[in-house]
Amino acid sequence: MALSPENRYSRFVTWLKILLPLAALALLSTLFLFAKRSTTDDSLPYAEIQQLARDPRVTQPAYSGVSSRGDLLQLKAETARPVADRPGVTMIDKISLRIDSPDGSDVELTGGAGEIDSAARIVTLSGGATLSASSGYTVQTPGLRVEMDAGVLTSTGAVEVTAPFGTLSAGGMTLTTGTQDAAGNATGPSQQMVFNRGVRLIYQPK
Repeated sequence: MALSPENRYSRFVTWLKILLPLAALALLSTLFLFAKRSTTDDSLPYAEIQQLARDPRVTQPAYSGVSSRGDLLQLKAETARPVADRPGVTMIDKISLRIDSPDGSDVELTGGAGEIDSAARIVTLSGGATLSASSGYTVQTPGLRVEMDAGVLTSTGAVEVTAPFGTLSAGGMTLTTGTQDAAGNATGPSQQMVFNRGVRLIYQPK
């Protein structure tokens, strides 16, 4: 027996009254299911935030500038952090420093750690330092003190040196970079390296 249009419409409305609430319940259960599966991966790293608040630091800092003598200075590090009780002093890890002098010579320094004293304009490398000079010298030493404005680099301990003519060891070393006048012309002696306190030389002629 065929249903009249009015009966078909009535039955259709009756089914909707049943199916729509069921669909709504299914949707709500799906939302709760996904909510329960959420992890803490997106949660705030509270431990890291607290650590940064106690120990603020900058990763991969880079500094560049020109000294009063005309040396171009380029310094990079893995991390840098200020010293709370020493204003103007910054501790640095895995430091590298390049100094290009007006006379064309250059020096590259690396160290495991160090510090920058902005007021005194002094960089100190520690934790084992290496100096490579364009003159062909490579120096290994426990640490180096760099007076940026004076253009003077001084070892803080004994040095082991590989030179163009052989090898040498000494109790200490001082390197002075080249200088320039107000017009930018190189003046005075170029890069000079002086070894002291018990120098032992092994000459290897080529």
